[in-house]
Amino acid sequence: MKRAVRIVVVDDHEIVRVGVRSLLDREEEINVIGTAPTGEKGLELIGTLQPDVAVLDYNLPGMSGVELCAEVVRRWPDIHVVMLTTFLDDAVIRNSLDAGAKAYVYKDVEGRDLKRAIRTVASGEAVIDNKAASRVMRWARGGSSRGPVPLSPREVDVLRQVVRGLTNREIAGELGVTINTVKTCLHRALRKLGCHSRTQAAAVAAKRGLL
Repeated sequence: MKRAVRIVVVDDHEIVRVGVRSLLDREEEINVIGTAPTGEKGLELIGTLQPDVAVLDYNLPGMSGVELCAEVVRRWPDIHVVMLTTFLDDAVIRNSLDAGAKAYVYKDVEGRDLKRAIRTVASGEAVIDNKAASRVMRWARGGSSRGPVPLSPREVDVLRQVVRGLTNREIAGELGVTINTVKTCLHRALRKLGCHSRTQAAAVAAKRGLL
């Protein structure tokens, strides 16, 4: 018998965690092995349980869903991420995919479609919700919707601290996040801004009025 896909769900709303668990637990091929209400607790739980798939809310308190996704992908490449969200926004979709999410799914998705997405992601394939697919296709064709990738609020916070001259460790203490989160934010900010150093990124972001 094929092993069930092991899932961790991270969402700050209890009703969503309970609802997703209840929905997925009805499926013999899917096993929800844990849930968490914040990004920080989710990262710890994912590291401990090593699921096949992590289902993450985009809008988490503290460490955001995108930051958590990037950290999970960086630490454990074999764990695939499904971003479960209410946002139909170019920046949110781009940030999620750039962070390494294998699937982008809306919370109004039907149960059978969520289960199908999880099984597909567990096999290593990508899934994009139909509502987001047309936007992704326009980007792939170089359409007008593809503009400069915006910095996330956390990336802006980190670069502001760089401007102040703080080290990565000091920034982590100032913002109440891990030093790995700071490094991930800087890496993504550098890539988005086309820069090669943290100081250059901070200068470019300031010049563009992003800080």
